[in-house]
Amino acid sequence: MRYENGFTIEETTVTNEPGIHARPSAFIVKRCNPYLVENKNIEIYLAKTKSPEEKASCFSIMDLMTLEASRGTKLLVYIKGTDERAQRICREVSDLVSGDFEGASNKPASKI
Repeated sequence: MRYENGFTIEETTVTNEPGIHARPSAFIVKRCNPYLVENKNIEIYLAKTKSPEEKASCFSIMDLMTLEASRGTKLLVYIKGTDERAQRICREVSDLVSGDFEGASNKPASKI
């Protein structure tokens, strides 16, 4: 984790087999929206390490899909702020991106 221009930044790698497509993007937005409810000024972005100037908002499915982040893509998580809360959120989003997006798979829901 590092700090730059008022942002907490952490590098992570996409490990989900199909990468970040529509469902994982929606899952990320769903998981990040409560932070926006808590603080309307919060900024959470993802960017490829190769082009960090092209940030995608974690509150926009379309933004996240434009990253075209396939499995193995290295991403940077940006959170506005450098306090303990920003560090915690940065780590949570980083863990989310590097996880398997459980609950956001392409598999149809099983019948009960």
